[in-house]
Amino acid sequence: MELKRINDGISKKGGTKTYEKVVERTGRAIQKYPSIAKFYQISYIKDEKKPKQMLRVDWEIKDLSAMESGHGVYFLRSNIRTLSERVTWEYYNLIREIECTNRQLKNDLNLRPIYHQKDERSDAHLFFGLLAYWVVNTIRCQLKTRRRILLLDRDCTTYEHPEARHNKREESIR
Repeated sequence: MELKRINDGISKKGGTKTYEKVVERTGRAIQKYPSIAKFYQISYIKDEKKPKQMLRVDWEIKDLSAMESGHGVYFLRSNIRTLSERVTWEYYNLIREIECTNRQLKNDLNLRPIYHQKDERSDAHLFFGLLAYWVVNTIRCQLKTRRRILLLDRDCTTYEHPEARHNKREESIR
C-alpha cells in the first residue's frame, strides 16, 4: 500500500520524484513496517533520460521457504549443566507462565508500572510474581478437583483426565 503510494507520487504532478527523496520515503516505510518489509525485495529504477529522477519502485515477495526454516527453533542457554534439554524447556515454560500470570494480575489490580531501581522493589516484584503464580495455580488445581468431583457425581464412575491417559500410553510404549 505504502509502496503503491510512492509509485503514484512519482507519476503525479508535484509528487516526490528525485531519487534521494524516493529512497528516503521508501526507507521510512520500511522502518515503519519492519515485520512486513523483510518479506519484500525492493528495486529502484532510475529514469534514463533524467538520471536524478526516479522512474518507479518495483517490489516482489522474497522466497518464503528459505525464511521460514528458522521459525519454531529456540536456543535456551543455562548455567546449570546437569539439566537435560527437556527439563530446561520445562523450566523455561514455567518461568514464562509465571511472568505472564504476574503481568496479567498486575494489570487486573492496576499495579502497573512497577519500577525496579531499588533492591527492595526488585524483591517485591519477584515475590509478587511467585505469589500471583501460586494463587492462579491453586485456583486451577481446585477447579480441576471440582471438575473431577462433578464428573464422578454425574457418571458414577471414576474419571481420568485425557492427559493422564496419554501419559500412561506413552509410559507403556517405553
